[in-house]
Amino acid sequence: MIFPFIAIGLTGMEIFSYLVHRYVFHGLLWFIHRSHHLPRKGRLELNDSFSLFFGSLACLGIFVGSRQGLQSPVLGISMGVALYGMLYFLFHDMMTHRRFSPFEPLLKILGQLRQSHRKHHQSSSKKGQEPYGFLLFRKPRLDMHLPATPFSASRRVRDQTDQNVKIEDRQEKSRQESVK
Repeated sequence: MIFPFIAIGLTGMEIFSYLVHRYVFHGLLWFIHRSHHLPRKGRLELNDSFSLFFGSLACLGIFVGSRQGLQSPVLGISMGVALYGMLYFLFHDMMTHRRFSPFEPLLKILGQLRQSHRKHHQSSSKKGQEPYGFLLFRKPRLDMHLPATPFSASRRVRDQTDQNVKIEDRQEKSRQESVK
């Protein structure tokens, strides 16, 4: 039965994504991921290279697994990873960040998912802010003070991001001067 392996791939990716996002993207690879926390210039951002990388791995896994047969664990897990990537693109890029072909959430839980992710973007620093995961999230608290409309929210996040980047740049410059 392939379905348990698909479920393992799907749920495993959320756990993997949380850990990689928190400790690698907001760590060693911040110089790439930072583009996702800054105002976008054009349709793409450097951070999209991660999607290409992980999508390629999922495609490779599906190819290898399909050669092993339809009950292959590699095929099932890779299909779960690909499904996670599609859900992530749909809910993260299109609904939350309003990229490519944006849409409004139809269900309350999707609105909460969007609001929860916006909380993460209130900080543009490398240190970051919860939630680092995406599909599994805590229900946003009412006191998060996020605007109700996507337009005002995106403007507020963009303004806050610009302000945080300026502060980070000043702090970094100050640290460099104190080392001299």
